[in-house]
Parts: sequence; C-alpha cells; structure tokens
Amino acid sequence: MPARSILLHGDTPGAVALARTIRREVEAGGGRIVPISKQLA
Repeated sequence: MPARSILLHGDTPGAVALARTIRREVEAGGGRIVPISKQLA
C-alpha cells in the first residue's frame, strides 16, 4: 500500500536531521513532499 503521509514528532531528539533524511530519501525514490493542506484540498 503506498504511503500518503509520514508523521514525525518535532520534539523527538534529532527530529530536524531525521526530517531532512526522510525528505532526501522520499525525493530520491521519486516521491514528493507536499503540505498537508494540499493533501486535503
């Protein structure tokens, strides 16, 4: 099943670095990152 969202808690230690890694990997795999407001429109 294709994922439509990824939840990342901002108060997790290292959250910013983790978010950057996730974004890089998603985009490297041909995915794209869009704001949740665009998902609900």
